[in-house]
Amino acid sequence: MSKPIKLDAEADELLCVRLVKILAAPRQRVYEAWTSAEMIEKWWGPEGYNGLSAQSDPRPGGSFQVEIEGPDGTVHLMSGVFTEVVAPSLVCLEIRHRQFEGATERPEGYIPTQVRVELREHADGTELTLLHTGFLDAALASRFNGGWDSSLQKLSTFVSQETSHA
Repeated sequence: MSKPIKLDAEADELLCVRLVKILAAPRQRVYEAWTSAEMIEKWWGPEGYNGLSAQSDPRPGGSFQVEIEGPDGTVHLMSGVFTEVVAPSLVCLEIRHRQFEGATERPEGYIPTQVRVELREHADGTELTLLHTGFLDAALASRFNGGWDSSLQKLSTFVSQETSHA
C-alpha cells in the first residue's frame, strides 16, 4: 500500500490542489464513481460542463479518457493512465495534458500531472482527499483548484442521489 504524498515546502502548496470532502455515500459507491466510465461521464467537470464520453480501464497502466463540453460549447479532453488502484480506498491517475503551453515541445507530447484520491470510511459516508500535483505554475494550480472543487460538488450530488435511489 502506498504512503500519502507529502509536500516538502510551502512553495509546493501553491503548485498543487488539495481538497477534502465528506460525501454522503458509501465508500464503494464513491470508488465506483471514479473508476466506472458510465459514472465518470455523469459527474466529471465543473458545474456547467456536460459529460460527452468516458473510457476507463481501472488498473495500473490502464487508460482513461473523459470528454466534456463547456458552457460555451468548447470540448475539453482529459486523458491519461491509472497509476495505482486499490479498491475501494485509492485511485491514482496521471493526467497527460496535451493542451498545456510547452506540451508539444516535449518528446512525449504532453505535460503530466498526478491525481491521488484517497477514500476513507466516515460516520457520514466517505471522506475523500484529492491531491493533484505536478503543475508548473501557481495560476494553473489555482484554476484547477476551482475546477476540482466544483467537480467534487457534482460528484457529491451524484453519489448521494444514486445512493438514495438504490
